[in-house]
Amino acid sequence: MGVLTKPDLAIERATQNAVLDLVLGKRNDLRLGYCVIKNRHADDGGSSLKERHAQEKAFFMREPWSSISSMGRTGVDSLKQRLRELLMDVSRREFPKVKAEIGKKLNQFRERLHLMGPSRSDPNAQRLYLGKMASHFQKVADFALNAYYTDDPIFTEQPDLKLITRIIELNEVFSNVFWKRGHTRRFHTETGNDDDEQKAWGEDEVGFNILLDDYPELQDIIFTDFFECEEPSDESLMDHIEEVFNGSRGPELGTVSDLASPQSSKVITVGY
Repeated sequence: MGVLTKPDLAIERATQNAVLDLVLGKRNDLRLGYCVIKNRHADDGGSSLKERHAQEKAFFMREPWSSISSMGRTGVDSLKQRLRELLMDVSRREFPKVKAEIGKKLNQFRERLHLMGPSRSDPNAQRLYLGKMASHFQKVADFALNAYYTDDPIFTEQPDLKLITRIIELNEVFSNVFWKRGHTRRFHTETGNDDDEQKAWGEDEVGFNILLDDYPELQDIIFTDFFECEEPSDESLMDHIEEVFNGSRGPELGTVSDLASPQSSKVITVGY
């Protein structure tokens, strides 16, 4: 919609006719048409709003403007009425869309509010909520320690919480490390070397990665200091056993009672 101002400055008849043609839709027609208003001139700063409206109304009652005054396209009052009608039309057209959007947003926030659980606005509700949370944590911990992984969906969402399974994996890793590196002397087989079924010493890095990056609160509880076992000695294990035996012998005598005669005090002395 076009708004034309200062019609009092259009003195020439041709200019006035051009303005009238615009209002009548005879040239450069807009979808919502044109309106003509007359504001106070620059030197008229003392008149009131009521006087301004009266002057404008009197102006459009004169020729040639009187020919379009009945169309509701002249004056500020006609412009305000026209804008109110347009606003009502836009509101009627857009209200269903706005209503649907508001309903969609309302449902989204209701879902988010539901996920937050019941209201915890007072101390009693807060204590009750914390108690339920602690109870659920204890229950999940018991499930994790007893491998009841189907009793709570958290183990499907976060497999790392399968605690007893991870402990078993740790034990297997420890057993493997102990088997490979827990001896200080090599066990020589018939082939002369016990490493036939083992990897060369120091080739692999055996360990268990605990995801402390995902659980930073465990940094002060779990320590992952690396420990490196010394390589076993090539000294003969049998020679070492014989040396320990010979260097630790004592009397080592035992007695065995004569079971054939209970009344007999005869004993048999056996030396080891």
